[in-house]
Amino acid sequence: MKGLLIHGFLIFVCWGIAAEEQAEKPRRLALLVGVGNYSDSKIPSLNGPVNDVSHMESLLTTADGYGFSKENVLTLRDQQATLDRFQKLFQEHLVLGSRSRDVVLIYFSGRLAKAGRKRG
Repeated sequence: MKGLLIHGFLIFVCWGIAAEEQAEKPRRLALLVGVGNYSDSKIPSLNGPVNDVSHMESLLTTADGYGFSKENVLTLRDQQATLDRFQKLFQEHLVLGSRSRDVVLIYFSGRLAKAGRKRG
């Protein structure tokens, strides 16, 4: 009888955890990047990207916005937006920091360049 009670308790505890995880509301995570000033002087500056990111951040986090928590929205602006920093935040915040039903948003404002493709 004692063994039966222990097994019943373990099943109840495991079931309770699974039910709690299923009831957990999906989070909304974002990584926003705005680059208007480039370290390479050959690349002309842009006036809008930093403002674009600020507006997007506001749109996502304000009461009448899209319901993102401020702590779940990370932003990189101009010199903060290095490749290393972007990769680190992408990995930590969006890949490792997300759960199965979370919503993930990546937003970029700035100049894009097409990289050459190696043939072979």
